[in-house]
Amino acid sequence: MAAQHPAAYPLFYQRELECHHPDYCAVVGQGELNHTVIQTVKGGKKMKKQSGWKQLKPAVLFILLMGAVPALSWSATISGTVRDSTGTAITGTIGVNVYRGDPCGSYTYVMGTWTNSTNGGFAIGEVPAGTYYLKTNNNNYNYVDEWWNGHSPDPSDHDCNLTSSVTVAENDTLTDIDFRLDIGAVISGTVRDSTGLPITGDGIEVTVYASGNAGDPCTGWDFYYVKEISTNSFDGTYMINGLPAGTYYLQSHDNNMIYVGEWWNGESPDPSDYHCGLAQSITVTLEETVPGMDFRLERGATISGTVRDSTGTPITGAHIIVATNLSDPCNSGWIGMHDYNPANGTYALVVPAGTYYLRTYDHGQNYVSEWWNGVGQYPSDFDCNLARSIPVEAGNTYLDYDFWLDTGETISGTIYNDDGSLTLARMIVCANSAGCGGAHYGCNVSDHNGNYSVSLLPRGTTAYLYAGGQNYVDEHYDGGSGSTDCNDALGVTAGSTGIHFYMGNSSQGTSPGIGPGVYILLLGEP
Repeated sequence: MAAQHPAAYPLFYQRELECHHPDYCAVVGQGELNHTVIQTVKGGKKMKKQSGWKQLKPAVLFILLMGAVPALSWSATISGTVRDSTGTAITGTIGVNVYRGDPCGSYTYVMGTWTNSTNGGFAIGEVPAGTYYLKTNNNNYNYVDEWWNGHSPDPSDHDCNLTSSVTVAENDTLTDIDFRLDIGAVISGTVRDSTGLPITGDGIEVTVYASGNAGDPCTGWDFYYVKEISTNSFDGTYMINGLPAGTYYLQSHDNNMIYVGEWWNGESPDPSDYHCGLAQSITVTLEETVPGMDFRLERGATISGTVRDSTGTPITGAHIIVATNLSDPCNSGWIGMHDYNPANGTYALVVPAGTYYLRTYDHGQNYVSEWWNGVGQYPSDFDCNLARSIPVEAGNTYLDYDFWLDTGETISGTIYNDDGSLTLARMIVCANSAGCGGAHYGCNVSDHNGNYSVSLLPRGTTAYLYAGGQNYVDEHYDGGSGSTDCNDALGVTAGSTGIHFYMGNSSQGTSPGIGPGVYILLLGEP
């Protein structure tokens, strides 16, 4: 007897973002007529858009029309059955997609199909010879999307690290590529206005972000986009299903640019806030339903402008964000992050009434991070002391807050263990204007080979670097083996290479630490 699938939640537009690696994310969504959308985003951290259409997401967008692939000699077939965790075939249509690449890194969609709605079977024909990975798409049924690994008795798992590849040659027929999907967790709630009334109509979305051991919305470290869903236009409700067990954060977004994008925090009477530092996490287990995750959004002010290069030409095709600060720009962290439109260089952000400082960050690592000051022909500057505040009132629009960015230089090197025998991946390296304290310039994460590149700085700028993470004690660069004392820090000129760290395990010194705090991760390719 076929299994009855957990309730699907139609009427909601939902898609998934794969994000398993600090340098790459990919969106995979299934739509009508078997269209499949792939989106690859360099930058690791997937932050929510705040203006225009899907502005934070695109770096490269491919729309692949299944059935419109050029006719080549693709003759292999991969088939199997998608079952639930008890081994019973799932009724309803579940997507099975074929990918090429690294499941925990950068991978690309090749082709896919839907299961038979009566017996859970699938067959993917005309597969070109090669090596691939397979993953399900729950199609908004409450099943966790899982990678095939061929293990027994459970041949699939959400963890990309457990994935196994399949290799096919021309005319191969590969059978019994089965899946056994867990029932996911469900999070639901209602998005309301500041008076408590549900916000109806189109345009409101709720996004889920996942966090690792150290992640939170303000650090960007170990924190990534999972999926989002539009609210029901009739009553403002939302329901997100198919979540693996884990810890998540929720953020709202209004595509109509009326309401402020806010983080859920569960406080009473107002359970959401713009400030990323006030967000609270939600931990769920498989098959758990968590209702009542409501939002109460306030109407905001809109600030907009254009991000230009030093000649005044709009910067297009980059990955630049505009961050907001509330207080002293030289001694405080950002509270919100908004992406610009890479198609034309413009940005627009919605914020609560208040006074803000604006700063850019370029995740592509080509341009200097600068503060808006509105002075003369060049209305932005790297020097935080020259930043000017912008007072805003709800309901008003503030135009032409432009940036003119200089190209910058980075500092790069490799992070090793204490004797240099091993390179260390996913370590954070940060740069400040002084060894002990000073203005924060930016951070980045070392790649799988231990290499890093951090802080787009004006030519000739001196920065002081420190590194930490992965249970290693924070160390300052001192030109040698490193020191836990910030007074030993040695300044490094922008453009320097070969600035290596050798991480030991001694007790904590006077390092400012890479623990709780606010850091901007400039996640480009080292």
